[in-house]
Amino acid sequence: MSKDQSEVKSSSTRIADKHAFFMGLLLGVPIAYPEVPFYLLSFFCFGSCFIYVRREISQSVLVLVLLCMAVALLSSLFGSSRYDIDFLRVLTTTGYFLFFLFGCFIINKHDLLRGYLLSCLIISVSVIILFFLSGVAQKGLLIFLVPEFRLWGENYFPDWPNFLAFFLSVSFLLNVFVFKRSFQGFLSIVAALLTTSRTPIVAILLYVLFQILGRNQNGLKRFSLAVAILLLSVFLSMYFFQMNPELLERLVFAEDRVVVYGFALDMFLKSPIIGHGAILFDSSVGLEKYESFHNSYLDILVRHGILGFAFFILLIIPVFGVKMNGLKEFFPILLFFLIASLFQNFFKHPHLIMLYSVIIYAQNKLNKKRR
Repeated sequence: MSKDQSEVKSSSTRIADKHAFFMGLLLGVPIAYPEVPFYLLSFFCFGSCFIYVRREISQSVLVLVLLCMAVALLSSLFGSSRYDIDFLRVLTTTGYFLFFLFGCFIINKHDLLRGYLLSCLIISVSVIILFFLSGVAQKGLLIFLVPEFRLWGENYFPDWPNFLAFFLSVSFLLNVFVFKRSFQGFLSIVAALLTTSRTPIVAILLYVLFQILGRNQNGLKRFSLAVAILLLSVFLSMYFFQMNPELLERLVFAEDRVVVYGFALDMFLKSPIIGHGAILFDSSVGLEKYESFHNSYLDILVRHGILGFAFFILLIIPVFGVKMNGLKEFFPILLFFLIASLFQNFFKHPHLIMLYSVIIYAQNKLNKKRR
C-alpha cells in the first residue's frame, strides 16, 4: 500500500470513528417528534450509515430481518379482519425490524458506546440535580408510591420513567462491566432509581449475580460497597423512621401485568400462527386503561404469531452472524435486554434496538485502547 493510500485509509478511519461517536451521542437521547414512534434521531443515525460507513451486511442477519418483515406484513394483510389497521402502523410495524441492521454497519463500536455513555452521563447528572432543585427530594420515599410524584420528571426528560430508566441502567452495566468506570456507573444507577421505575432493580441484581460468579474481573469492590451502603441506608431509614410500608407492595405489585398478559394470551390464541398484524393495544381491541402489553415477546406473539416470534428470537439471540468471542464482557448487558423485555416492550424502541444490534452484530471486538 502506498503512502497516499495509507493516508486516505487513515483519514477514512478517523471519519468513521467520529461518526460512530456522534451516533452514540444521538442514541443516548431518545427524543421523538412530533410524537412516538417518530424517533427522528434514530432515523438520522440509521440513514447516515449509508453515507459514511461502507460495510458488508451479514447475510444471515439480513435474511432474518427480511423474514421478520415479511411475516409482519403478512400478519397485517391476512392475520385478522376483526380490527381496523392503519397503513402508517403497518409501515412502522413492518419497517422497524430494519433497525437491527444498524450494528452491521458500525466498525468502531467502542467509540459509539463512548458517545452513548456521555449522553447518559449528562442525563444522569441532570436527573440527580433536578431531583433536588425541583423539591421532589422532600417527598422522600413517597415518590415511589404516589402517581403524581412518580411522574415528577416527565416534563423534563423524554420517555419517563421506564424507558429512560432502561437507558440509564444500560449505561450502568456498560460502565461497570465493559469500561470499568465505577463512578459513572454509580451516577447512572442512582439516576435510574430516581426515575421511580423498577427496571434498575433488574440491572442491580444482574450486577450482584455476576460479581458473585466472578465474571467481572479486576472486581469493583469499592463500587459494590457503595451500592451495599446505599441499599442498607434505604432499608434502615424505612425501619427507623417508619416510612410507608406500601413501598414494598409497590416493588412487588404485578396485578396490572397479570391482567395485561392474560388479555394478550387470549388474543394470541385467536390467531396463533401469523397473529393480528399492526393493531393498537388499547380500547380498540378491548384493552381498557392500558396502551401496551408491557412485554416485547407477547407483543410479537400477538402481532405476528408463532411464525414471527420464531424469526424474532433468532434475530435477538446472538447465534447467527455473530463472532461470539467478542461478546463475553457484554453478556450481562445482553441478559439485561432479554430479561427486562419480559416486563416492558423495550424491543420496540428504535434507539434501544440499534444499541442492542451494535453489541451483537458489530463484527469487530471492542477496541480497549484508552483514548
